Amino acid sequence: MGPREVVLCEAASRSGGAGVPQLIERSAGFNPDRATVQLQASHGRDRSWLGASPGSERAYGFLLLAPGDVAGGWQTPARSELDFIVDYEPAAAPCGAVDDVAKFAAFAMVEGESIGAMQAHLEQLERWFHGDRSADRHE
Repeated sequence: MGPREVVLCEAASRSGGAGVPQLIERSAGFNPDRATVQLQASHGRDRSWLGASPGSERAYGFLLLAPGDVAGGWQTPARSELDFIVDYEPAAAPCGAVDDVAKFAAFAMVEGESIGAMQAHLEQLERWFHGDRSADRHE
């Protein structure tokens, strides 16, 4: 193997999709996908960057939000005004019925000062997403 040669190795497991790497990055301070590539690229010799970010003491969670009644004129909100949302990404194209886990209308990550607060924010987010705009009050 030469010094400019790229070698790709398969990881023994994957971190998951649909926001799992971003969730780990926010809470633990590192992106597992990026860490896997960095460790493989340095062959594990340079680990000084590991643990450089302490992560967060806040609680994070995310939802893959199911679409509403597309036939009835429902549209995915382009953005959310809720203060506790730290990442919101509407899907590129609206989808009708959810017949597999890959069909979702939007991804949203929330934060809270505790697990209970984060769970309450997830519940509020879901109500907001499906039309309950009384959740627009900033908490």
